[in-house]
Amino acid sequence: MNSVLVIAVLVVEVLVLLVLVVVMLYAMFQLYCMHIAPFVPSKKSAIDVMLDLGGVTQGMRIVDLGSGMGDICFAAAQRGAHATGVELNPVLVVMSKISAFFRHESRVQFVCADLFRYTLPKETDVVMLYLFPQTVQRVWNKLITELPSGTKIVTNAFVLPTVPVAAKRDSVFVYLIP
Repeated sequence: MNSVLVIAVLVVEVLVLLVLVVVMLYAMFQLYCMHIAPFVPSKKSAIDVMLDLGGVTQGMRIVDLGSGMGDICFAAAQRGAHATGVELNPVLVVMSKISAFFRHESRVQFVCADLFRYTLPKETDVVMLYLFPQTVQRVWNKLITELPSGTKIVTNAFVLPTVPVAAKRDSVFVYLIP
């Protein structure tokens, strides 16, 4: 009986250490990612507006740059779209993949990558962004070189001051690749 108790205590200690390591990794990557944007999930109401203004429907291809926990990707998949989340923080990517597994959602995928080094698929219909203003402007310069004319870029909360707005509702803005 005593050996069972010792093993149980060891298992609990290992689990506590694993949790601490995950929390430390998350905090470390969160600090590293701060120059792009901290992890702040979009509100459900904002996600709905983003998907509505982006015209997200069945069969479309969506890319969420800075996908965090994948909320936008999962909402797009519920509408029948195929969504790719690109996130720099590997802890958030793993959490998103676990969430996709438990949701049995096959229309989403998550990639751990720097959004400035990630090559966007040419068949992307809509790109979703919820990033710092200076990051949105840098991303715009990347998007106009990689995506075809007419691709929709949807931003939450932050505007592109030098680009004409194609549509706006609440704090969501839509831009078109020229």
